[in-house]
Amino acid sequence: MSNTPPNDPWQPSSEGEQPPPPPPPGGYPPPQPGGYPPPGGGYQQPQPGAYPPPGGGYQQPGGYQQPGAWGGGGYPPPPPVDPRYQYGYGQQAGGAVLAGWGLRVGATIIDGIILAIVNAILRAIGGAYVGPLLGVVAGAVYITLMLSRGGQTVGNKAVGTRVVDSQTGGPISAGKALGRWAAEAVLFLLLIVPGILDILWPLWDRENQTLHDKIAGTVVLRNN
Repeated sequence: MSNTPPNDPWQPSSEGEQPPPPPPPGGYPPPQPGGYPPPGGGYQQPQPGAYPPPGGGYQQPGGYQQPGAWGGGGYPPPPPVDPRYQYGYGQQAGGAVLAGWGLRVGATIIDGIILAIVNAILRAIGGAYVGPLLGVVAGAVYITLMLSRGGQTVGNKAVGTRVVDSQTGGPISAGKALGRWAAEAVLFLLLIVPGILDILWPLWDRENQTLHDKIAGTVVLRNN
């Protein structure tokens, strides 16, 4: 006579059936057939072709579009570079800075002393009438040659400044140097009040320019 309880579910039945698997530890239900996660869990598999949306409308973080949106590179082209920045023009470009009013006045005083000595010699040689005319010519030649051949007079070299073209940032031509000298001479010699304003103008000008700088299209930089 068998000692097995008649209602024991873990014993094979008389028909030869296999017993069901034991429950997993911890009381959790067995996994559902077909994988993980269970149906209804909220996680959705990505649909083929749904990301990014068709048409190239998706943008990467930071505002850049997918590669190819600008014709191969994938990123927007850089803005055009101002040609003045290639030469270090401006207060924050390339380390060069605009010359301050004090440096400009210092250079003008030094050049003025040099030209005054030359004028005195020419007056002694040419007399009261020819001497001043020769002094004007000497001043024009001095400024034109010095600025067109390096952007510096003796005064500029002494204080560490240079005169450049305000549009290109490069050296100025002889014609521009002569025009700059002529504008300064006319403002100061023929029109006294505009001449004084011309000297003081860099104190409030955004680019530290005098009036004759603006007329000639030049700017004065401080050497690095």
